[in-house]
Amino acid sequence: MTQDEFFSLPCPISISLVPLDANRPLPDEQAFLEEIPPLFRVASECVHLEEQAERSLNRFGSDDAAAIGQYLSAQNRKINLLLSHVLNQEADTASRFTTETFGAGHFTLLHSGENTDPWQLGARFITHLYLESPAAAVYCYSEVVNLETTADNLQRVKLRYVRIQEGDRDLLIRCTLAEQQKMLRKRAEGRLSGSE
Repeated sequence: MTQDEFFSLPCPISISLVPLDANRPLPDEQAFLEEIPPLFRVASECVHLEEQAERSLNRFGSDDAAAIGQYLSAQNRKINLLLSHVLNQEADTASRFTTETFGAGHFTLLHSGENTDPWQLGARFITHLYLESPAAAVYCYSEVVNLETTADNLQRVKLRYVRIQEGDRDLLIRCTLAEQQKMLRKRAEGRLSGSE
């Protein structure tokens, strides 16, 4: 799939962006994997371990397996929430943002437009995404691909992921689908309550 084949939703996700020097090239795949900070590796591994445990438990098919799966999922969620919180708190406050839209291929954010230095087409960032559902933290690189000024004189910045682990992209896909499901459920409930 190409970046444009992934949809995005209006969704506030906590992120941090660290601008890269314009002369610094993107690391190759191996160098990228080696530079991922240990806490991000742990957070990613927790998500993958939970998925493996769920697949193993699904083979049992009993009520006991479902209960064990729910328990393990809750424990993993607690660990991931804690890791995500610790990583988010470590981020420099000047580098913290909240997304306007979010998806598995790109995200947008609104910027005041005061300091335009890092906000140029083609500018690259080390990007940290702090997800709530599923609770996880993702380390990747992103690049500015579009800039537009809003009616409020804010700058809408669109960034696409240019270096990300495939497992983390899968996680972003699941996160986006879960968020879409919540939105659709809320919309359906609104229609039902409006028709009563």
